[in-house]
Order: sequence, then structure tokens, then C-alpha cells
Amino acid sequence: MHYVEKPSSEFCVQFDSEYDVLINGGIYMFSKDVILNLLEVAHIRKETEEVTGKGDNISLEMDILRWLPHQTYSFDVFKHQDYWYNLKTPLSALLANSAFSRNSNGWNDEADQLDLEYTNPYVTIGKNATIGRNVKIGNGVKIENAIIGDNVIIGDNSYVTNAIIDSSVVIGPWCRIEGSINNSTIWNDIKHSHSAGNIQNIHNLVVLCENTHVSEGVFVFNSIVLPHKELSCDIKYEIVM
Repeated sequence: MHYVEKPSSEFCVQFDSEYDVLINGGIYMFSKDVILNLLEVAHIRKETEEVTGKGDNISLEMDILRWLPHQTYSFDVFKHQDYWYNLKTPLSALLANSAFSRNSNGWNDEADQLDLEYTNPYVTIGKNATIGRNVKIGNGVKIENAIIGDNVIIGDNSYVTNAIIDSSVVIGPWCRIEGSINNSTIWNDIKHSHSAGNIQNIHNLVVLCENTHVSEGVFVFNSIVLPHKELSCDIKYEIVM
């Protein structure tokens, strides 16, 4: 058993094909013997600390789990066959949404048409758009590559792209909510993050947190707005706290 903390996608391909590469979900069930082993490690670490001044940290994964297959313990895992995605940043959530919408059965190429109440002939729901419950969308609205939470209101003729809109957000008419992410910006971010699973970039999308109100005609570009804020003027590359 080889344990690696937060491996990159490039690291996983180094394994020989005879191995299964599993992701640890962090849920464990132990016999009491494993706990006794943990106490033994703690005792050894305490003695080490008295000599060297170090060794007070105990890692369940590195000190216990990695050695179980080499001992007499049975070692079983529950293998979840569905999606797993490392959601640490808003951008990673958008990318996961895009991947899910492309690969899920029953989704069409344009959008998930769960309820005709969401849309009408004068509304455009583009690719990779996920719409929550009880959402009200005005005439002339266009939404693409976005996650729209529950109870959101989007006014007539507004445009939402590359954005995460949290629950109970109100967007007035003629607004433009726009992030600028594209393949180039994503690839550049991956190169600088040193891990394809831990994308840090937050400067190329829009996040409107819960209960944000955007006034008529406001342009929000590549910005993050914390909950319960009112926007009455254009903002670009800002974090509104």
C-alpha cells in the first residue's frame, strides 16, 4: 500500500497498471486493536519528543493506515463508483459542474430542462448551466457555464456567464454578470498550482454569495461578492466584503 498526500493527476499515471488508485474519502471503521496501535505510536512519539524535541504529531494515514496491509488485519474499502472531485475553489466547482453536465445521462447538450417554469421561448440557457429550484428568469435572459442556486431572480435581458450565483440572489434587468475564464486561463492556473486537482484561480469568474442584490444595469466582471450585499454600480476585479 502506497499512501500519497494530495497527489496530482500526473503523479497517478506513474503507478503500474496492476495497482488500483483509490481516493481516500476520510471515513473509517476500526477494530479496537487499531486504536491500541495508535496509542502505541503516540507513546513512541512522546519518547522521541523527549529526546529530540520533535515528533508530537501523529498521522492516522501515514502512521497507521499505510501499515495495515503488512500486518494481520483485514483491510476493506467501500468503492464508490460515481464522481469524485476536489472542490476547494469556486473555479473547481464550475469545472466539476461542466464535467457532470457533459457526462450525466438524461442531460442534453444545452441545459437541464427540469421545469418549464424556469424558461420560455425568449430565454437562452446555454451549455453547462445548472438551474436550482424556484428560480425566476425574465425575458431575454441568457445563461451559460453557470451554477444558479435556489430562489434566484434574474431580471429581463440580463446575461450570466462563467459565474456561481448563490441562493436568494436578485439580479435586476439589463445586468451583465461575467467571468472571463477560458481554456488558456485554466491551463495557466494549473501550471502555477502544481496540482491539477487544486486550482487556485479566482480572478476569472464571478461569485455572488447568498442574498446579494444587483441593481438594474450593473456590470459585474471577474469579482466575488460576499453575502447580503447590494451592488448599485459596476465592479471589476474586486472582492466585496
